[in-house]
Amino acid sequence: MVMMLLRSLAAAAALAAVPCWLTAQTVQLADGRVMLAKVEDVDGQGLRVTRLDNGGTLDLRWEQLSAASAFAIKKEHDLVGDSQDELLVRAQEVEFLKNGSRQTLIGKIVESPGDQVVVQVKGIQITVPRAELRTVKNIEVPVSQIYTLDEYYQMRLAELPAKPTADQHVLLAEDLVKVRDYEHADEHLQKAKAAGDSRNPQHLESMITRLARYKEAANERRLLDQIQAARSRGQLLDFDKGARLIAQFDKDFPQSKLKSEFELEKKRFAEARTRFLSQRVADQWRAAIKVVVDKKVADDSVGLQAARDYAENKMTDDIVARLATLLKLEPDEIKQLWAQRDKYPVGKRT
Repeated sequence: MVMMLLRSLAAAAALAAVPCWLTAQTVQLADGRVMLAKVEDVDGQGLRVTRLDNGGTLDLRWEQLSAASAFAIKKEHDLVGDSQDELLVRAQEVEFLKNGSRQTLIGKIVESPGDQVVVQVKGIQITVPRAELRTVKNIEVPVSQIYTLDEYYQMRLAELPAKPTADQHVLLAEDLVKVRDYEHADEHLQKAKAAGDSRNPQHLESMITRLARYKEAANERRLLDQIQAARSRGQLLDFDKGARLIAQFDKDFPQSKLKSEFELEKKRFAEARTRFLSQRVADQWRAAIKVVVDKKVADDSVGLQAARDYAENKMTDDIVARLATLLKLEPDEIKQLWAQRDKYPVGKRT
């Protein structure tokens, strides 16, 4: 009887609102299958979706999705960096069999001689027997996923006409800044200035100033990239690391030339961390209910009234203390994260 009372009160305390689903979208799996689903939850390791055909819920890792589908969903949920700075290039997703196991390569097909296909990834050429080839799809991916900086620069340099205009130099420099190739970007901005035929000289000067700021702040830029990477990976240890990196940035670069970029990334990081931890607290809270209830039920001295008093009062404190230890957070933050759980899909789950 005590157990039933505790469980009933505990369940009532844990009930959350009915989920407010996101817009349905097409999700493609790594094996090529496509399903129409509602993406309920996304983090650095994967996502949870609800299928529209049968209502089933799936927890998927990113590697279980096709590269194109994974990238599209990551981009939508701000897991692939600053959308304003993200530079994408056309690549090929090559699916093949190796020892009977399905494998995927993302790169550029540079050769296709006879019975082979040669895929180049960051300067390394990988040969795939044509007999083992299953599918080849054109996708868009970040430059850094398939090119070294020099490879990308040489490819873009070859696309320039014999006598580039100032504005063509500027356009190339803008893309080089996005991939952090500051030296070559500077070279082309100086060529643009020397050409003297820019149709937008103010923009050219603005680019030169911006690049000088980035070059002077190269160490800040690298630290910012590390913070963004921690946010993108999005697990407990990553957020711990990212928080330390943010504190390091504040300490090492109080007068940073990238202050505005840092403040924006800090805001995004805080939002991502709150989202992750609120959902983690919601999951762990529900699991902790059974643990603390079972522990109290094992105490023969607990009667019905004591059970009611415990469930309505002290049980919350015991759950908070348990989660604070598990997640290495302060009790007040645990309470705050639990209180705002209904903002996120996992928190809304009953």
